[in-house]
Amino acid sequence: MDYKFKKACQLIKNGEVVIFPTETVYGIGASINYPESIDKIFTTKERDKSKPMQILVSNLNQIKTLVKEIPKVAEEIIEKYMPGPITILLYKSGEVSGLITAGSDKVGIRFPDNELTLKLINECGPLVATSANLSGQKPAATAKEAEKYFPDLFILDGGKCKYKEASAVVDLTFSPYKILRKGPIEIRM
Repeated sequence: MDYKFKKACQLIKNGEVVIFPTETVYGIGASINYPESIDKIFTTKERDKSKPMQILVSNLNQIKTLVKEIPKVAEEIIEKYMPGPITILLYKSGEVSGLITAGSDKVGIRFPDNELTLKLINECGPLVATSANLSGQKPAATAKEAEKYFPDLFILDGGKCKYKEASAVVDLTFSPYKILRKGPIEIRM
């Protein structure tokens, strides 16, 4: 596993796209610092460029650099549910490319609860990501399922995903907040 982990890190640092596990589904992602890699995710996945992607982080300091501010409700959700199967939408900072957000002033932030992926983010920095599947198809919950969609991409195998469904998405730019997608956790505040 150590060799494969190092290879995944090297590929990401070189601007390549890789597939990796989270606690929800496998993700296809790349460094947020390479516009051509972000574009490659859209092309490879056959994803419409009008659909934003999320950024995966491994700590609160990373979140702070990617958003303009963290409102009180976001602090509470981060404290209670992250790391975990939830994506929060906040207003993006200038550090976030409009390619990731499809031109929106909001960015989806996710702090996955997967040790292998957190280690990958710690090593490579925040990752732009979306589910590892062709658009409109069922997200991959195992490395084998991801390989069926993307036989030519490097896959970091972390076993079967715990939840096998996409994360909840909550837009925290509204008051009260809006749940845009229900996921494996129930959000009550």
